[in-house]
Amino acid sequence: MKYKLAYDFRHPIIQTLGEAASGALDLTGQDSLPALDFIRSDILSNTGKWRDSDVMDGSEFPEPAGSLKRLLLRAKEGNFDVYVFGRFYAEGDGIHDAHMNQGSTKGFIHRAGDDSNDHNDIWQDGALLVDLGKPEWADALTH
Repeated sequence: MKYKLAYDFRHPIIQTLGEAASGALDLTGQDSLPALDFIRSDILSNTGKWRDSDVMDGSEFPEPAGSLKRLLLRAKEGNFDVYVFGRFYAEGDGIHDAHMNQGSTKGFIHRAGDDSNDHNDIWQDGALLVDLGKPEWADALTH
């Protein structure tokens, strides 16, 4: 897995999200920002290279988990807004698939032989954005 953590994230999407009403918003089927597509938009410009994640070696917080935990604790302590891009669960509350959707096919899709509800589409990438109360935000992306 590869990931990006940018603690100086700057992009016009910040203003769009900051002006949005709080709560859940379904971006399925959208083909422009604020829906995310890391390949078809400039949202990752100037965010550095993708990093390799640490090997799952049994340590409690391999990267990026350790940095994500610190970032989310900082958001909680500062009462900062957190924006999670992913897919809503079919039942109950919550979001999953907060990662890049590569447009996988055949045996690599979520439900082999049936991608009708896989949301593995363009403009459906996942991410975590945190408003740190400064002109720049933090973002965490996995792929």
